[in-house]
Amino acid sequence: MNEKQKALIKYAGIALLLIIIIFSISKCIRRSSVLVEGLPEVPVYFNENGKELKVGKTNDDGLTSLNQKLQPGSYIIYYQEDYLTRYYATLRVRKSRKETKVRFRKHRLPAISRQLVLNKSEDVELASTLKHYSIYSKSGNAVEYDADINMSVRGSNDGLDSYFILKWNLNLEGRNVSNEELEIAENTSKTMTVWEDKLHLYEIEYSVNGDVASLSLRAKYKE
Repeated sequence: MNEKQKALIKYAGIALLLIIIIFSISKCIRRSSVLVEGLPEVPVYFNENGKELKVGKTNDDGLTSLNQKLQPGSYIIYYQEDYLTRYYATLRVRKSRKETKVRFRKHRLPAISRQLVLNKSEDVELASTLKHYSIYSKSGNAVEYDADINMSVRGSNDGLDSYFILKWNLNLEGRNVSNEELEIAENTSKTMTVWEDKLHLYEIEYSVNGDVASLSLRAKYKE
């Protein structure tokens, strides 16, 4: 290899190193450290992957610093109050601005329950609900649902033994997805999933203990 070839290889290596350095600097510039207004004092998660948003201290102006770098763009974030309730917000990170504000909105899944305590020979408890709700998918789209739920807890007592009929009907988007009637004459309890998709599920829980029967049908977030 002659001196000219060695020089070309040397210059090519230097050029490649400069490209790597410039790319790294550019990447760091594109990343934005932000101060966020409106974050609650509870763990907040990215809807896309379920990872927790890493936060630092909150200053006197109510701005919370992030302990992580984020590329400019929009992120769906949430925090969970209970198994039925989430608060969603959009976190917008801008290249030209360090401060941003989030506004959380409440999203609540449907649930109904009834308990029957037999005080007479025959008794009944009824419940129903119509609910429209939405859940954000991993891609950030709000998936809409319409739920129509009905249930009944019927009981009778002949003076010696109690007998119960537990019945429920679940319709989603106008389609029946669960419809069952149970006849129970002994103490028992059970929890089971009656329907699910990628985002959430519906769960039945029932129990009978002497003269008392209870029935619950509720939705739950899967992640």
